[in-house]
Amino acid sequence: MNGNALFLLETRRLILRDLLESDWPLVYALSREPLVTRYQTWFRLDGKPEVQRWLGALLSQTNRRQPRVSFNLAIVLKENESAIGWLGFGEPEDPTKGDMGFGYALVPSVWGNGYMTEAVEAMLDFAFESLNKESVYATCAESNRASARVLEKAGLVLVERWQESDDDFGIVEEHLCYRQERSEWARRR
Repeated sequence: MNGNALFLLETRRLILRDLLESDWPLVYALSREPLVTRYQTWFRLDGKPEVQRWLGALLSQTNRRQPRVSFNLAIVLKENESAIGWLGFGEPEDPTKGDMGFGYALVPSVWGNGYMTEAVEAMLDFAFESLNKESVYATCAESNRASARVLEKAGLVLVERWQESDDDFGIVEEHLCYRQERSEWARRR
């Protein structure tokens, strides 16, 4: 892939493309949404300048890095070209959990339409077909049943549980790790 080319994946209803600095309104919207920031701590950003700095740093560390090992994508509806979410995947935070980790967030106004499952399935296809990964994982809080359900519908299997604290909210809660192996992905396809 050319280092200057825009990365794209397409599904029936979505375009998954490189997140751009001009997508700061999407990141800002996600950062203002308590239903998102409750579970996505890195979106707890304070105002437009911090969002723009954070986004620029993120893109420098991932999408512009060569060789490219991570991807931060905007999830865009084909029907009206509106950016509705984010999907990030690449080098795992914890290599003992899998060859590649991923995370995601959607603006709540589009929840319940199957968009995230569709995006995750496209990302899994890319990870196993093009990146030759052997296993892919994602984590979520047990209380985030919608996110766990997305992972389950996309074919990931619960493999681990642990307690994690969120100091901003003063809570400790159960977290889950879901994984998909290449062999299981191939069987499902």
